Amino acid sequence: MKSILDQINSLKVLHIDLDNYSIYVRHNEEVNQILHKLVKDMTVDEYIHNFSKDDLIDIIPAVIGTGLADGYKQGKGFVSESKQFYMQQCLELNNRIEYLENMVKSLGGHPNMQIVNENNLIH
Repeated sequence: MKSILDQINSLKVLHIDLDNYSIYVRHNEEVNQILHKLVKDMTVDEYIHNFSKDDLIDIIPAVIGTGLADGYKQGKGFVSESKQFYMQQCLELNNRIEYLENMVKSLGGHPNMQIVNENNLIH
């Protein structure tokens, strides 16, 4: 039988919200079983209500509320990729945004204008 940390690590991360320090996974029965083991200060239903977005759920509050957060600090992780992987993704995204901002400036645009792609705000 897998340890709880192995179960969490086996979840596929679908969305990371850097502004809110959220790591979203698909809300399913496996996640419910993990939450029943982790959530102590509220019911699982309350947790789901507070930390869900569409069919995704933020796993971080449940993990932070346990000693498993110490495992993360020691490099054991509770996400499917290493911290370095996510930092690299953020750096690459930031470089793309800077490139787009510089392009907008070179075309005579204002440096603080919003860049939109397919009706989604990029920056």
